[in-house]
Amino acid sequence: MVLIHIITDEKAQAIEIIDLLLERKLLFNAMLSRKKVYEKNKTTGELCAKVQILIIGKTKALLFNKINRLIISIYSKQMPSLYCLPIVYIDPERGEKLKGN
Repeated sequence: MVLIHIITDEKAQAIEIIDLLLERKLLFNAMLSRKKVYEKNKTTGELCAKVQILIIGKTKALLFNKINRLIISIYSKQMPSLYCLPIVYIDPERGEKLKGN
């Protein structure tokens, strides 16, 4: 079990991705969050902020490559950032429910 993180600049794209992945049963569920990201401007050294949209969804680790290929095939021109983190600890009851899906 993993938490997949998908980061995009556009909320509409994030909603489309969530709908697509849930429809194809590639995610158990998804959470959408608006985040302010800070970076240093390489030229001026000033701190710059921009808003990005973060999707976090629970899925099976073996589905990562399928999800990645699907998103690349649809959003190759405006590809969001995609990575996943393992779920190391989980309540045993909740873990069994997820395995059953």
